[in-house]
Amino acid sequence: MSREPDASWLDEARAPMTAWERALRPAGASRWVLALLLVAVGVFLTLAVWTAMQDARHSSPGRAAPQASAPVGGSTPDAWVSPPSAPPATAAPSTNQPRAQQISRCTSHAGSASYSDSPCPAGTFESIVTVRPDTNLADGLTSEARQASIQANAAAAQSAAQYEQHVALNGGRADTGIAAECGLLNAQVAAIDSAARQPLPAQEQDRLKAERRRLRDRQSALRCG
Repeated sequence: MSREPDASWLDEARAPMTAWERALRPAGASRWVLALLLVAVGVFLTLAVWTAMQDARHSSPGRAAPQASAPVGGSTPDAWVSPPSAPPATAAPSTNQPRAQQISRCTSHAGSASYSDSPCPAGTFESIVTVRPDTNLADGLTSEARQASIQANAAAAQSAAQYEQHVALNGGRADTGIAAECGLLNAQVAAIDSAARQPLPAQEQDRLKAERRRLRDRQSALRCG
């Protein structure tokens, strides 16, 4: 049989600890102090790290500012700038008034009349007529009114021929020329008065009135008797 180990060494008295061994052994109260110090250091480090992270977040360059949330209910915020309004449209010129234009009316010896924007050829009587391109002067002209207009043109042409013949026979003298022109003006006024008594359209009546006024002004300038 084997021999059991001797356990008598457990009963032997231990040698007392030396002074430096006792200094290394912590006391019971000092262990609690060490634990509290470790906890305090951990809390301090945690606060320091959190503060550093907050400072870095606020001081980060190029960070976009938070966008304002859209207003509820579709209301417009006070800081919203409305787009510039379109400039007011320029008022177009009124087209109610018809255009007016002055042309030359050339009456031949046969009584036919033609109109031109240039001076009349030799041998025809020239008169200035104010027309409106947007208005048809012949609109609604009856056969009687057209015949009266032709007669007035023929009378004016005959007066013009007599005037030219009278001036030629008197050698172009100023006094005889004035007298002959006065006679021509009288004949033209009479022809216009005769045509105005016909049932002419309003546009033709206005034209005859304007022509008669022009002839009367010429008579006053020449001091026709």
